[in-house]
Amino acid sequence: MLAFAPALLLLYYSLSGYTWPKSQVVYFDDRWIFGFLALGIVAGAALFFLELIFAYPGFAVPMLFIVAEELAMTVILNFPSVRRKGSGRFYGFAFGTAISAGIVMGEYAELFTYRGYDLIGMAVLFVYSVGLELVGASTGGIVGLAVESRKLPYGLAMAIVFQAAFGLLNFPVLHFQPSSLTAFFAAGGTGMSVALYLYVLKRILPPRKTEERKKRII
Repeated sequence: MLAFAPALLLLYYSLSGYTWPKSQVVYFDDRWIFGFLALGIVAGAALFFLELIFAYPGFAVPMLFIVAEELAMTVILNFPSVRRKGSGRFYGFAFGTAISAGIVMGEYAELFTYRGYDLIGMAVLFVYSVGLELVGASTGGIVGLAVESRKLPYGLAMAIVFQAAFGLLNFPVLHFQPSSLTAFFAAGGTGMSVALYLYVLKRILPPRKTEERKKRII
């Protein structure tokens, strides 16, 4: 629940205004949103355990996995059956959120296995998890829009840069004992994730429409 509750709340808050009953215009198919949610959780958990297997000191391996994550998301969102629906930014938003939730699930499992119910560790991980899910949702939306608009290199590069920046800010948080320095980096990562999320809400997701007659645009 610690991994999935923030993700579900994020999806509900961000996307519920784009579908019935809050909107008379339906921008996406709910079944595809739940499908990407399930697929993303599995993919995120797999990425976490692969990163554990290939663990190596430094930031090189996490960076490779960041690139692999964004490339995989780009390939899946570019499948013809997904691309022709014209709702890539919404499916990318859900997919990115779910991948992050799957990674966070692995982080909690590791914490409980090696440190037990460490309250400080759980608090730090919770803050990190919220930031990671905000960044995952945001970069997923960016990649989804890039697929829709045929601007893949630009969108993919943006997503990788934002994910890498968040990873660098939180590298001390995840690998060093809690201190004023790690708190500073955690605050920086959280601030960055919130700013990116607000940017995506304003610039990537479309304005919400409220026509009297319901119609589908998917």
